[in-house]
Amino acid sequence: MEYERAVYEQDFLLLSYSRMGFFINRSQFSGSTSLENVKKIKSPLPYFDSIFTYNGEKVLLFDCDAFLTAGYRCENEGSSRLCLLMKTSDFGPSNRPAISSLLGNNPALSQEFLGLIITSRAEITKIRIDEIFLTPPGIREPLKKRGLYGCRFSGDREIQFYIDLEITVLNIMKRKAG
Repeated sequence: MEYERAVYEQDFLLLSYSRMGFFINRSQFSGSTSLENVKKIKSPLPYFDSIFTYNGEKVLLFDCDAFLTAGYRCENEGSSRLCLLMKTSDFGPSNRPAISSLLGNNPALSQEFLGLIITSRAEITKIRIDEIFLTPPGIREPLKKRGLYGCRFSGDREIQFYIDLEITVLNIMKRKAG
């Protein structure tokens, strides 16, 4: 009798850039919206330098697109940008105080949402879990600090990195505080 291995698929958001891509677990954001009336603000945190209005509230934006293009030296190739919405209540219990602290420093900001600017070259796709290779133990810790947990190789011979948005956001906050 032949043993059949169960294959599990998960929904991910795939962000496409030149020479590489990034995929994010779909459960890490609650929705998306267009970016309108974005206003720059002064901020000590890199990539947290703008806000926009959503449902009548001012939402702090993390420029994930700028973070990825600068940190991984890839290009957006002139595509427009969209906004993902992360509910602060969806952050892990041990991480909620840090997010509350970030947003609580300015009571004019929404305490419910954090926005993330992403490339419009994005699509929801199913990825088989067995296609994802975790980072090797010897380099795992430095890569985790960048929010990178693994990779996969697409049929187009492109490497796609698995990033954790929650950890990425928190690590940028910690880097500035430390």
